Amino acid sequence: MYVVVSKATPPGFYFCLVIFALLATSGDGINCYTCSSRNKSDLSCHEPFVPANSTYTENCMVPTEGRIRLSPAHFCLKVLGKTAMNNEEVVIRACVREPMENQCGVFKYGEDTFKGCIVTCDYDGCNGITQTTPKSSTSRIFFRSYLLVVILGYVWNY
Repeated sequence: MYVVVSKATPPGFYFCLVIFALLATSGDGINCYTCSSRNKSDLSCHEPFVPANSTYTENCMVPTEGRIRLSPAHFCLKVLGKTAMNNEEVVIRACVREPMENQCGVFKYGEDTFKGCIVTCDYDGCNGITQTTPKSSTSRIFFRSYLLVVILGYVWNY
């Protein structure tokens, strides 16, 4: 018994494959700015933030409870505030696995209680911007999906 395999590849198949690979979201972690500062101990971490002088961590990996290995982070974190105990100015920029409630007021992070704002966001480098409201990656996902559909439609109708 023989199986006949066509060697004819539809026009644009490899082009479409490359575009799909470029548009696909990888399983790697998000890229975030990472630093922490108390009372301006690290001026490059404070506002106004200067990304050129800061640490940019690519494919952030974070500890996960109950696991030995590190796991990819999916969110960036920015904490701006003062400690409730001694009123020290604190800035934290980090990678986290789970989103936290975006809030301003009194909150606990780690062992400290803060008065200020905590924000998580879901796109590369988002914790380096000055705004304190998260920007969603929904429009990016929609654009990528739309572009993929247009390309596939073009290739199949070619």
